[in-house]
Amino acid sequence: MVIVSPELLLNDGRFEVLWGKKKFTDKIINVSLDEAHVIKEWGGTFRSNYLRIGPLRYLFPRTIPFHLGSATLGPQMEPELRANLHLRPEMTSVIRCNTDRPNIFFVVKEMKHPLNSYKDLAFIIEKNLKPGGILPPKFLVFFNSRGEAQGGAEYLRARLSPELRDKVGWFHSGMTDEYREEEMHALLVGNVMGEGSTDAAGMVGSEPVSLCFSLTDSKSGN
Repeated sequence: MVIVSPELLLNDGRFEVLWGKKKFTDKIINVSLDEAHVIKEWGGTFRSNYLRIGPLRYLFPRTIPFHLGSATLGPQMEPELRANLHLRPEMTSVIRCNTDRPNIFFVVKEMKHPLNSYKDLAFIIEKNLKPGGILPPKFLVFFNSRGEAQGGAEYLRARLSPELRDKVGWFHSGMTDEYREEEMHALLVGNVMGEGSTDAAGMVGSEPVSLCFSLTDSKSGN
């Protein structure tokens, strides 16, 4: 299996060499595009290579299927994606699973303070929570910018005693992959109480869209 980002796939000359080798393309059994909904959402903005994936279709044998993976790809986006990716109707199938999660629900709260004060986040952490006290449920608060993610986290930190302030952090795309992975791991299984984040939280551990090539030995069938 080969996992690669669209940028590397389209701009690294080593892949261009592989596309010309029948010995390689004959072993590809499928091409999978994970998080396919961002192809349209991001392709027209800061990652234009997403919209250039389609012509790759003509470098592979016609029998190789393309698979799109996404939990949020709505029916209204399908026609445009099919056209952009040059998907063949006879080689395309759609599988939809129920995305309902009964333990996740929306709650809307009216904001009572200026947005940049972060005071509407006060309910997350009890004021002056002391070491040894009952900790709040772990949380992940999303913000629209790096500065807001840090500002919100710092506001929540200020509600804690000094001994507990390192249990609230923040991360965004301006930090290293290693740091973000460590922070997310600490939030999930460590002693970190919560994080302020941009949507970089959804990208920890891998590229948000990866193309996976499953290869098989044409002689052995493995």
